[in-house]
Parts: sequence; structure tokens; C-alpha cells
Amino acid sequence: MNNNDKILLKNQQKILGWLCILLPILCIGFGLFGQFAGVNHPNWFHSISATYHANSKLFMISLLCMTAVYFWAYSGYDKIDNILTCISAICAFGVAAFPTGGGTNENIIGLFCLNSSISSIFHCIFAGILYVSFIVQILRFRKHGNKMTEKKKLRNKVYLICAIIMICAILCFALVDPLGLPGYGIIISECFLQIGYGVSWLVKAGCVKCLND
Repeated sequence: MNNNDKILLKNQQKILGWLCILLPILCIGFGLFGQFAGVNHPNWFHSISATYHANSKLFMISLLCMTAVYFWAYSGYDKIDNILTCISAICAFGVAAFPTGGGTNENIIGLFCLNSSISSIFHCIFAGILYVSFIVQILRFRKHGNKMTEKKKLRNKVYLICAIIMICAILCFALVDPLGLPGYGIIISECFLQIGYGVSWLVKAGCVKCLND
């Protein structure tokens, strides 16, 4: 890999990191305008997916599609990396194309004009696979690199912590309904998951100077 390829790879990693972090921030932040204006569905803040039914729908769809494009274009360190990012690309687009009903009264939703209950099933499948692919990618970050320097060991600890946070976040929002927790518990868990994943990419891209060799 020559210097130009390395620079391109680092830029792709930075963009992926920021896209994943900005998704919950922008969807929730701009969704508050719709909340104050009284135009959003009452449960719009229960998950990032539910912001599809808020004024911040633009960010939910566009950022997912942009992430899908960068995942597809990403040239990883090996074949497994490329397979994982291709899976992530397909699933990120699937999450946007098959929105969840979100408890609304809309019968036909999404790119393919499906019944909301059917679209929600596809949405959950794509989202589940997407999050699993995220965790696998982060754990594989720990294997990248030829030299196990002290800074590399430190970065590996950060990747592991982020992966643990993401796993805990998935378990938390999986337990929201069974435990009868407030609906917004899902979006809080998703924020931790997205930010943990995004931070891992930024560390991988060398954005955290104190962790670089």
C-alpha cells in the first residue's frame, strides 16, 4: 500500500467515524425543532429509526445512505474486511429503505411502499445484522498492524472497550420492552452504540493523536 492509498484509507475511516457519530446527534438535535413545532409523531424520539417520522427524517435517510456508499467504497486491509463493510453497506441502505412503523398510523411506508408491519420486519433484520457487523469490525481492528507497539496495545484496549459498550447497548435496548422500560431507553442505547463505533473508526484513522505511534 503506497502513501496515497494510506491517505485515502485514513480519510475514508475518518468520514465513516464522523458519519456514525453525527447520525444520532443530528437526528435528535434537529428533531427537537419538530417537537417544539408539534409536527413530529409522539414517539419520534424512541429510537433513531423512529426519527423517520420526524422533521429530521432527512438526516436519518441521507446519513445512512452516505454511510452505505462509504462502506461499499471502503478498501479494507484484507478480504474479510471488505466482506464485512459490504455487508454493512447493504444493511445501512436496508435500514433506510425499509423504515419502521414506529407506532404510527401509516399503512404504507418506505422506498418499496410496503405495509408498515412488513417493512418493520425487514428493518429489524437489517439493523440487527448491521450492528453485529459493527462489533465484528471493531474487534478485528485489534488484529490490524504488523507491530505490537505500546500505543497499539493501548488502541486495542480502546477498541475492546468500545466493543463492550456496543454489546451492552444492544443488550439494553433488547431488554427495553421485556422489562417495561421507557421507550426512549432504545435511543439512548443506540447513541452509545453509534458513538462507540464512530470513536473506534476515528482512533483507527489516527484522529486521536495521543494514541498514535
